[in-house]
Amino acid sequence: MLAAPLLTICVAALPAEPQQAKQFHLDISGGPVVSVLRQFSSQTELQVVANLHESETKELGAFVGHASADEALQTLLRDTDLSYTWHADSAIRIHSRRRPSAEDGVHSIMVIGTRLDHEHGPAPKIAYTRKDIERFGVSTLGDLSRYFIQQPFSYGTGHLQSGAQSLQLRGLGVDTTLVLINGKRVSTSANSISQNTIDLNSFPVTAVERVEVMSDSASAIYGADAIGGVVNIILKRVVTQPEIQLHYGEADGGATQRRIAASFGASNDRLKSTLSLDFHETTSLMGQERDLTRNQDFRRFGGQDYRVSTTHAGNVYSLTGRPLPGLSSSRAAVPPGTAGIGLSPASFFATDGELNLGSSLSDWSIAPPWQRVSAYGSAEYLATETISLFGEFLVADAELTALRGPPSLTQQIVPASNPFNPFGEAVAVDYSFAGMGPISHVYETNLLRGVIGAQSRIGDWDLELTGLHHHENGSNTTRGGLDFERVSSAIQSTDPQSALNLFSDGPAGSTALLDSLIAPTQSLGFAFSSSQLSAIMRGPVLNLGGRSAELTVGGEWRLDAAGFFEAGKRIDVSRDVVSVFSEIKLPLFDKLSLKIALRADDYGDGGEQRLNPQYRALWQPLDEWTFRVAYGTSYRPPSLYELNMPVSRLTVPIADPLRGGELSNVGFIVGANRDLESVTAHSFTAGFSFQPSWISGLRLSGNYWRVQMENRIVLPIYSELLNPNGELTGRVVRDAPTAQDLLRGWAGPLRSIDLTRANFGELDTSGVDLEASFSVGSDFRGLQFKLSTTWVNDYSIRDMNQALPADRVGIANIQGTIPQWRVVGTMGGRLGAFGASTTATFTPSYQDADVWTGPLDRRIRSRVLVDLQAWMDLDILGTALLDDATVMLGARNVFDVAPEFANAGAAFGYDVSQNDLIGRFIYFRLSKRF
Repeated sequence: MLAAPLLTICVAALPAEPQQAKQFHLDISGGPVVSVLRQFSSQTELQVVANLHESETKELGAFVGHASADEALQTLLRDTDLSYTWHADSAIRIHSRRRPSAEDGVHSIMVIGTRLDHEHGPAPKIAYTRKDIERFGVSTLGDLSRYFIQQPFSYGTGHLQSGAQSLQLRGLGVDTTLVLINGKRVSTSANSISQNTIDLNSFPVTAVERVEVMSDSASAIYGADAIGGVVNIILKRVVTQPEIQLHYGEADGGATQRRIAASFGASNDRLKSTLSLDFHETTSLMGQERDLTRNQDFRRFGGQDYRVSTTHAGNVYSLTGRPLPGLSSSRAAVPPGTAGIGLSPASFFATDGELNLGSSLSDWSIAPPWQRVSAYGSAEYLATETISLFGEFLVADAELTALRGPPSLTQQIVPASNPFNPFGEAVAVDYSFAGMGPISHVYETNLLRGVIGAQSRIGDWDLELTGLHHHENGSNTTRGGLDFERVSSAIQSTDPQSALNLFSDGPAGSTALLDSLIAPTQSLGFAFSSSQLSAIMRGPVLNLGGRSAELTVGGEWRLDAAGFFEAGKRIDVSRDVVSVFSEIKLPLFDKLSLKIALRADDYGDGGEQRLNPQYRALWQPLDEWTFRVAYGTSYRPPSLYELNMPVSRLTVPIADPLRGGELSNVGFIVGANRDLESVTAHSFTAGFSFQPSWISGLRLSGNYWRVQMENRIVLPIYSELLNPNGELTGRVVRDAPTAQDLLRGWAGPLRSIDLTRANFGELDTSGVDLEASFSVGSDFRGLQFKLSTTWVNDYSIRDMNQALPADRVGIANIQGTIPQWRVVGTMGGRLGAFGASTTATFTPSYQDADVWTGPLDRRIRSRVLVDLQAWMDLDILGTALLDDATVMLGARNVFDVAPEFANAGAAFGYDVSQNDLIGRFIYFRLSKRF
């Protein structure tokens, strides 16, 4: 016999109005019973216990509208064998119509969820469901993040050499958005240790049930790194039918994707389990396939020429600055088509004073080849009537290869004794090795994440105990580089069989000679792991005139450990964090409640102690209207990498502006700064939600937000440190000025500049998010519309580079452009077995800028990207083999809108934060349930 002991989603306070009579604004998407009941519980703030038989875990339809709990449940459960029973005024038990009490048969209690629900009222949170993800046609979570209106810019997979894609809500930095999996913190990715961020490509999108984006600073609830907000990746916990999905897509010239995924589910009276398997592969897209990277001479657009002189037919330079022997100029291009044998200075008459130039990005993989194999599983076991055990695991093995063109030599000195040197004296040569493959950087990562825990109901209180371990190993293997000692020896050789011929428009030697110049494969390892124990209790503590207050208390212990190479040295470091937190919701009046959260974090071994509060008020004067306001503080501590990377000294010649531009050999000190302090922030949000009862399916919401960051962690710029009026004093060391220096008004000679990371500068940004959605009909026959937009009022930053404007709104920036507006609109419909949807993303016109000198007198035009998808349920074909099968055909960027030239992109030629070079991407997807 199984009673009803386990609470699914418990809310913080119960209004005075009887729950059975209250009207709710509901927007419940269809899906598995567990998912639908979780949404119902969250939106009504009612306790729900589901006592179900395995055969009753079918899918339920959607419900959108203004209704009582009874009306909603009667509609949701209408075509099932399920019914419900009220317990007191705040709890509902879902059970079989055949066995209302569950006492005359064996059923299993569905643990729909007992984790903290931190969204009450119109909190700035947007959920992207499984259906949304499917209809966006994305294959990675990084691609999905491009549709987040709270993220003003995104970089493609090929932007970073490691291929990592990260989140940075509000454009505050990749280390200011906290990522969770099923409500639990995700550790820093091994291939992103230096950036202290999460690589979204680590997680299979096919295992995702939904993604929740909460764009409100939340350190009082979740701890560090939640300055910009929180993204919770919720993985599948219920699979009602085994499913296999095949995906194939490609762009013009490459970036072909192939994926096969399968999901399974099994259950009995006490145990429910799921398993998702995913294989994903993407081929490369090389720079030569796109105009901007094939030809980096941007003078045709009014820009600069970013071509390089390290080409297959290279270039020759005089070492003295005087003309090359027999020529009128100090430089000459190697004649095209020459084999480099028997040349003389006369062979260079036609190219005297000229240079061979080429585009280095043409040999780069602008979309790198990568593959990932992953498996995710979860299980829930009902141990007793009041105790449930749960666990989950995620394993992933990924490999990405960044191709960076063939090896090259810059200003390589070739002696007169080289048998192929036609000038009779030593010269310098630029050359790119023909006949050699590209230098490749292979990033391999292995991820293992496991969670175990227990949930229990003790009287009116819920208790959850959780243990978590997240570990990721990685390596960066470099192949195809040069052994410069062997190269130097081959250049010095006087034997034509073993000497390098850098004057050839082609291979510089035999295949055996070139192979002998390749350096041994070099591999550097890195790792990051986190172990965590947590305990959370939640339940009522007060009865204020018939209204209950609810308290949440908990604690966490976390041990983070990192391992990485720096300057050839292996570094292994760790730190532990102890946290306690509490949250209470007080019903002040009939329609007004106050929520207070407080969290204390202690970073051990002499680290910082942080205390962060958050205050939220919720007011619902009418059933259709809800208002919310919140204020809180948040922080981001220095990372293990920033605190522990080795300190080294590099000697670099620079021009000293305080000594008349005199060149000085200066020691640059780079590396860790153990005195770094946490980045801190204050955030304020105020929002509303309007869901009229007289227009079913309509929902309007808005949210004002402001985030102020202080004490940011930056890499200093030496030119700014040399400013005697600068704020970072004490980082420049000079000798005492001589008497002659004093007469000239010069400072003393430079000795060293400290370029270790520093706490410097502020960032203040604010704006408004707006959203309107409307749906009519059902999943079988209906239409849905949704329009989301963000307007950025200001994005003011005080940074080291004083050439750039303080307010970055509407001005291109290679560090990330902040458009004034960002709009994402979706529309979809279904008629029986057929459906279609479209998504449009709008970016307004904004001002171009030079990387170093700032804004320019030219604008980058506005842009609209349109995606289109259509699908069909194959049941209509009447073939048993195709029952429960769906086929989808879609295209992202269906009109193939190419990036516009932008000076802000420097050598890339386009704004890399707002565009990618993939272009139109067409895909086909087939899914089959069994």
